[in-house]
Amino acid sequence: MKIDQVMIIIPAYNPDEKLVTLVSDLNKKGFENIICVNDGSSSSGIFREISDRCTVLEHDRNYGKGHALKTAFRYILEDCEAIQYCITVDADGQHDIPSIMKCLEAVPADDKESFLLLGSREIRETEGQKIPLRSRFGNAVTRLVTQVLCGFHISDTQTGLRVCSADLLPMLLKVEGERYEYEMNMLFDMKKAGIRLMEVPIETIYEDGNKSSHFHPIRDSIRIYYTIIKYLLVSIFSVLIDYGLFMLLMYMVHGVWIATYGARLCSSVVNFVLNRSFVFRAEKKHLVRQIVLYYIQVVVIAGLSAACVAGLKMLVPEHVLLCKIVVDTLLFLLNYFLQKKFIFR
Repeated sequence: MKIDQVMIIIPAYNPDEKLVTLVSDLNKKGFENIICVNDGSSSSGIFREISDRCTVLEHDRNYGKGHALKTAFRYILEDCEAIQYCITVDADGQHDIPSIMKCLEAVPADDKESFLLLGSREIRETEGQKIPLRSRFGNAVTRLVTQVLCGFHISDTQTGLRVCSADLLPMLLKVEGERYEYEMNMLFDMKKAGIRLMEVPIETIYEDGNKSSHFHPIRDSIRIYYTIIKYLLVSIFSVLIDYGLFMLLMYMVHGVWIATYGARLCSSVVNFVLNRSFVFRAEKKHLVRQIVLYYIQVVVIAGLSAACVAGLKMLVPEHVLLCKIVVDTLLFLLNYFLQKKFIFR
């Protein structure tokens, strides 16, 4: 890899002198292709200070990190034909030159395959490094979500240090999200498209408890888990239909298996339509395959549900609805995993 084939991308919102130091250190290392996106900062002083050492792209207001990255990607596609690799770097001092170089050196020299490489921080405290609680919690939750619900393991899903081949830029521009959720959606979309994901361990750096971070724990977490939240809402709506019909059929026919399958058939139609179009936004051309796989899943999951409910009903016959709630709650994660990984992929 030649250094003039690499573009450094730094999205920044109200940065401090750490950004000036970062750009200066990159220049000293030989990097001349640097884009810094001013994402609507309240002051332009820092950006004027670095404008002679990198390309500064301006937003008229704060659109978010995802939007800033897309602005840089679009600029590269339009004006930087020689660029073969892009590396995104945070402006808050979390990524130093050794970590950046370590990621670039891990790029396979003769690999023609598209890839996304992550500089993954070790989220653990050492004698000289205290990890902020929100960072430890956020990484732990997103690791669990991606592994359990999405079927792949990434040790640091929130890292902003990422290297990708430039041929991925058109695809990255189509990834949904304008703020911090964009980076999580990027992982989902790359995995869905079969893009090779790699990780390289890097040093963990948090200065002043990571106070310079603009990540809002509640608001941005909702954005990050937006797909899962949508799935949960659709599931709740489907469950209300399912439970209502289940109790109605139990009252009419007094049979657990008939009630379970009858209620599930009706609620599954609603669930399929909403999950396909609203939650996972699946490709329309695979409708037949999706229907077949979805209803195979419905039959199998309904069978598991009915068998478990029938078994529990023998132990506590007066609490059949409670038994169903417990069983279907446990099957919720399995449902999401199957639909995300196999049905609506």
